[in-house]
Amino acid sequence: MKKIGRTYKTVAKDVYLAALEEDWDRMIRACSGSSNMYVMSPVTVSEDTPLHLAVYSKKVQPLQTLLDIAKKNPMLGNPCTKKNAYGNTVLHEAVFAGNMEAVQHLLKFSPKEQGEFHPSMQLQTKNALGETPLYRAAACGKKEIVEHLAEQTGQIPGGKLLEDHRKRGDSKPILHAAIQGHHFGFVLNPFILSQTRLLRHLAHTFIPKHFRYNLNLQFIRKKESKMTLYFLMQTLL
Repeated sequence: MKKIGRTYKTVAKDVYLAALEEDWDRMIRACSGSSNMYVMSPVTVSEDTPLHLAVYSKKVQPLQTLLDIAKKNPMLGNPCTKKNAYGNTVLHEAVFAGNMEAVQHLLKFSPKEQGEFHPSMQLQTKNALGETPLYRAAACGKKEIVEHLAEQTGQIPGGKLLEDHRKRGDSKPILHAAIQGHHFGFVLNPFILSQTRLLRHLAHTFIPKHFRYNLNLQFIRKKESKMTLYFLMQTLL
């Protein structure tokens, strides 16, 4: 008797449950064999694909295997440009998950037969809010990932952060996003501190006076380092 292939609905359910239960081997099995055509299909109401969910493993697997499956099926398209309902690519999602291994792998991954696509192009891709992966990393307080993305070729031309990363679609500056999320470690990054004039302008333009005052008190009460106080004096006062 000929074996009937698994349906999209069955695969989607298996992938979703595998992610919920953090059973990453099960996710790989669900997208293998005759079901490999569904590796880039949406499996959640947010239109996340198995690739988007895979990064929440906090490791390079199962993303690495799923990308290899997608690579063998070039007709499915480029997995690095696949977006969910919020416009997030797999790299955006890996950043949000804080999965450095996945971020590093994605920036080295080259899909088969994708023309002039280069992995670095993912860095300038924006989601529905107009956020690049680097902007999203800053907003989420993923300091190590911010530094890693910023170190990639062409992201800080002439010592200044690329314009694509400075603001999102509603013009909210990257500094504002980091401070609003209370991710102060990010704003102490050397390449951010090097732009003192820009930060002072952004702080006074986009951060309400009462918030700057409260933020100052918060730092003083916590007795943060001299470097933090220096940053406050240079950018927020």
